[in-house]
Amino acid sequence: MKKALLLGIVPGLGQMYNGEFGKAGLLYMSIIGATTSIMTSQHMVNYYLKRKHVLGDEAPNSDEYEKITERVTYYRKNRNQYIWGMALIYIYSLADAAVDALLSDFDNPLHLAVLPNLGTGGARAMFSVDF
Repeated sequence: MKKALLLGIVPGLGQMYNGEFGKAGLLYMSIIGATTSIMTSQHMVNYYLKRKHVLGDEAPNSDEYEKITERVTYYRKNRNQYIWGMALIYIYSLADAAVDALLSDFDNPLHLAVLPNLGTGGARAMFSVDF
């Protein structure tokens, strides 16, 4: 568990250590998506701040100035939500790597198998519980 937790410092390595490559791929896709959304929101904040400064010199009391101020607030809030979401995804990946490594040797006592019945043809189902 300690090794998986230490490898989990780099996002996805803890999942790869546990053999959960699908989870690592989903983790990287979510991080890339959140990073793209953060960058896009920051770009919009910068764009509207430039417009706000230009309009502030010309007509600081206009309705358009207020709308631009609202847009800046909206995109800042949106950017911050993605930052918090990415932080939560990172914490989840650490916890998932640790729990998966801790429970990797946990034996499931229930076994269900469908076996071919060679004597009479067909198949039979077998269910067993090991204690």
